[in-house]
Amino acid sequence: MTDNGVIIRVFGTAAYGNKQIFHYYDNLFDKENNYRPAAVAVNKYLSLIKQSKPNESVAFFWPGYYVAFSCFTSREVLIEIASWVKLGGIVFVAGTVTDLELNNVNEYNEIYGINSDSEEASGHCKQIIEYDKNYIKFYSIKQYHTSKSWFNLNDNVVLLSSTKEERGYSDTTIKKTSSAFYKKSGKGLAIYYCGPVSFEDEKRFFMTLEFLNHFCMIYLLIFPKPRIWNL
Repeated sequence: MTDNGVIIRVFGTAAYGNKQIFHYYDNLFDKENNYRPAAVAVNKYLSLIKQSKPNESVAFFWPGYYVAFSCFTSREVLIEIASWVKLGGIVFVAGTVTDLELNNVNEYNEIYGINSDSEEASGHCKQIIEYDKNYIKFYSIKQYHTSKSWFNLNDNVVLLSSTKEERGYSDTTIKKTSSAFYKKSGKGLAIYYCGPVSFEDEKRFFMTLEFLNHFCMIYLLIFPKPRIWNL
């Protein structure tokens, strides 16, 4: 954990109304027992850190059982999410989600613009971020590196980032692929992202609160009505 990452955890604790707060000692104090930035933040915002009832208009969906990315859940849940988006919901996904048998669910993939003939490409690539007025902070990164991306997407997909199509080594062609894109589906919006979740190593950008207003690490579902999905 970086200092900025721990500070964001403090913000999350206050925002979610958690019953209690926990941090490892080294996250709060250095080797000389001096306050690290997160400890300063805890003291500064202690009055805001208290238990509260969560907002029922926002839900958090954790697919699968072990990890948060490229996971699985039941086919019924994915189809229900797709139906909800078409009625006006907004969904953000980080990585591919399949059914319990690890098969793609076309009704779900289609809300992102992933067709039956779309292909997920594996391989190191540089993604150049496209300008979009709705994602100015994301655009400020300019470019990032990833190993997963898609091509042959639906014509209605809006690319937030993509590779540059050009000639590669040994008479090969580097195709235009994207790891960040979105599509309007019915009355709603589906956003797909399979790039890095922290850009601190690149010294150009960190996952700030402003960035988190647009993207999150797993699923952020913004509901018009309270909703619960059983995994």
